[in-house]
Amino acid sequence: MTSGIARLTVSGDSKLQGTLQMTNNERFGADAVAVEDVIFRDGQLSFRAIGADGKALVGQLPLSANGTVLKGFAKYGGYNIRFEFARPK
Repeated sequence: MTSGIARLTVSGDSKLQGTLQMTNNERFGADAVAVEDVIFRDGQLSFRAIGADGKALVGQLPLSANGTVLKGFAKYGGYNIRFEFARPK
């Protein structure tokens, strides 16, 4: 098990786009990569990102009741990655 910092940036109105950057995951890489298939529906953010090793990371993160935290899991290379993203203050 490892831990690190991830930064997810999403913007847009009708079509969402953004980037994902993670630290401490050598296979995914340290550079920010584009997120694809970004959809926010029924209180959940879904997205895909392709890591440096060419494998897809697929996430589905529910939004907290107060609307400030996305917390959930993504699949990457057969493993679950736990994410918790908070809005910057």
